[in-house]
Amino acid sequence: MKGFLKVGLLIAVAMALFGTYRFVSAQNETSFGRIQAKAPTFNKEIRAKAPLDAVSTPLDVVSTEHILVGTYLSVGNGAGATVDPATFTPVDTTPTTVFCPGTCTILANQFVQTAGTQSGNNFGICLYVDGLLIPSGCFYSNDTLSDGTFVMGETSNWETGLPAGDHTVQTVIYSHLGCFLGEYNLQYIVYEP
Repeated sequence: MKGFLKVGLLIAVAMALFGTYRFVSAQNETSFGRIQAKAPTFNKEIRAKAPLDAVSTPLDVVSTEHILVGTYLSVGNGAGATVDPATFTPVDTTPTTVFCPGTCTILANQFVQTAGTQSGNNFGICLYVDGLLIPSGCFYSNDTLSDGTFVMGETSNWETGLPAGDHTVQTVIYSHLGCFLGEYNLQYIVYEP
């Protein structure tokens, strides 16, 4: 009987130690939705701009400092409005008018929710300035879920070299198979170089 008690006590101590180990190690693991990774470091060296006759790559571009002129916010809820398939549909139904005191850049940070019922249904978020799609176009941002729940898509778009004066800006969505529009948060930011 004493041998059985010793073995039982040994097992209990081992289980207590293992439980303590798992508890302590779990404190260092990630929780759902969080990434605990060391951020990468980047080379801070600034490259000189290539001569005009040289073949340039995106790494040859030198950033230009811009001065913030103003920020315009458009927040709303599409309340499940239908976005027809393969159609450019305004998200903020009324364009926002922004002012450029001189030559300017307009940056749009766009966050749009969609819901749907079909799989393989991607959507793009686009920026229109003065009623036209910006020259760089727009790209697919996310896939609309097929179970009817909302998913967020986000992107940043910008247009540079706009002349002084008033300009209208508007976010437009393009859905491959159609979707329903949810909440949106749009930031239109005006900069001067």
